[in-house]
Order: sequence, then C-alpha cells, then structure tokens
Amino acid sequence: FGLWHRGSGGTPSSIDLFGWDMADQTQHTRGHTRDVRSCWDVPAEILKDMLRKEEVFRLSPHYQALFGEDGGANIPQVIDDLQHRVGIECGVPPLIAAEAMRCAEVLLDGDPEVVQISHYRRYNRMRDGHLQVGEVAPNPTVHRMDGDAVQLFDACPAMQTSRPTVLFAASYT
Repeated sequence: FGLWHRGSGGTPSSIDLFGWDMADQTQHTRGHTRDVRSCWDVPAEILKDMLRKEEVFRLSPHYQALFGEDGGANIPQVIDDLQHRVGIECGVPPLIAAEAMRCAEVLLDGDPEVVQISHYRRYNRMRDGHLQVGEVAPNPTVHRMDGDAVQLFDACPAMQTSRPTVLFAASYT
C-alpha cells in the first residue's frame, strides 16, 4: 500500500511503498478489479464489507500505533492509507473505495445497517441541531488557535453584518 499526500499543484502524488504507479489504480486490486468507475458503482454488499474491514484495521494495534505517531499529525494520511488498503483487498480501486466509505450513508441512503457498521458514523458524537435556514446563528464561545476564548461573532466579524455568511466546519475523518 502507499501513503498519499497532496502535491503543491493540488493533484495527488504518492509515497510508493509497493513500487506501483499510484495513478494506475487497476494495479492495486491484485487482479480482482470490479467494474467500478465511481463510488456510485460499488455494490451495497461490497461497500458494507469495506466498512467492516475498515473498522478491523482502525482498531488493529498497527494502525492504532500509526494514529499516535507525530502527536496525531499524520492521522489524515494514515486514514487515506487504511481506506486504500481496504479497497485493494476488496477489489475496488483505492481512491473510489475511500470515497465510497466516506459517503456510505449517502450512497446507501435509508439503510440502517450502514450506521451500525460504519466506524466513523457509529462513534460520531455530532448530532443534527435545530437551526433552520434563515435563522440567526447562535453565538457560542469558541477558542482561537492561540487558545484565547472569544464569542463566535467576535472571532468572525462578517457574522456581525446583515449580509449572509457561510460558516464551514468539518472533520476530515
């Protein structure tokens, strides 16, 4: 398997651990390539199998040790590697496998089993709130990168105007 990182040009480049051309995804599936051209083409049972394998890898001593290296700074790269490895083992091109696992709940909309077998989803502590489109955003206390506590509106002056403002927050994993 290989580790991926974004090059300065915004295109994926790789640290090649097996001597494979990371751009040629068919080499990674060990001859078991499925007819999969996008995450939408991954059959439901294969996607569920990938989610199960992902959990086994995430909880393995090997990956737990990798998550802790460098103070956790490498976690996004370790997760990419882990999800690519799952794709290889399931015969799905690595980038497509990673995208499918990250979008499983959308791809298999309405399938309650996905929430139960997806490691990330099952342990996700976030919940949908009650804020509706057009309502005024709450003004909670937030912490700046330097550790100072401030009110959200003070940290984001654009929110103090009458113009619409989009506040984007996300988790990579």
